[in-house]
Amino acid sequence: MKRINTFIIWVIFLFVSLSAQASDYSDLLLRTQASIYPKIVLLDRDVSVKTHDTGVLLIIVHLEKELEIAEKMKVLIEKQYKGRIGNYPLNVELSTYKKLAMTKLATAYVLLDGTMEGQTDAARHASSNNRLSFTYNYNSLKVNALVSLILKEKVYIYLNKDAVDDYGIRFLPTFYKIVKLLE
Repeated sequence: MKRINTFIIWVIFLFVSLSAQASDYSDLLLRTQASIYPKIVLLDRDVSVKTHDTGVLLIIVHLEKELEIAEKMKVLIEKQYKGRIGNYPLNVELSTYKKLAMTKLATAYVLLDGTMEGQTDAARHASSNNRLSFTYNYNSLKVNALVSLILKEKVYIYLNKDAVDDYGIRFLPTFYKIVKLLE
C-alpha cells in the first residue's frame, strides 16, 4: 500500500511539474515570435548565402521536455508562412540542444529556454557560423544570443549589440530602425 501511495504521489508530482513547464511559455509570445522571427531572417544582407537547396532552414532548438512547445512553434510558423518566406521556400525543423552539433547548418536558430549551458553552446554554434539566433526568453541574450523580443504594451525587438560583431551578421538598415539595442 505504501508503494502505491508513493507511486501516486510521484505521478502527481510529475504531472504538476510538466504542467508548470508548459505554462512557462506564453501562447501570445510564441505566436508573436513565430510571426516575426522568420521575417527578420530576410533582413540579413547575406541570407541568400545562408540558404540551402531547399531554401531557408529555421531550426527550433529545445530540451526534450520542451518538445511540445517546439512542435507548437513549428506549426505556428508553418501555418503562417505556408512553406515560403519572401522568395525562398521555408523549412522548419526541430533539434534538441544535445543533437544540435550533429544537425545540418541552419539559416537561423530559435532557442527555447533550455539550460544555460545548452543555450550558450547553441549561441556559440550560431555565431561561429554567422547564423542568426533568436531566443524565446529575453534573458537568454546574456548567453550571447542575438535577437529576442518581449511583449509589453507593444512588441519590442531587442538586438544584442555586443554579440553583433561575434555573429558577423550584416542587417539591412531598416532592421536597425525597428530594434532596441541591448548594450
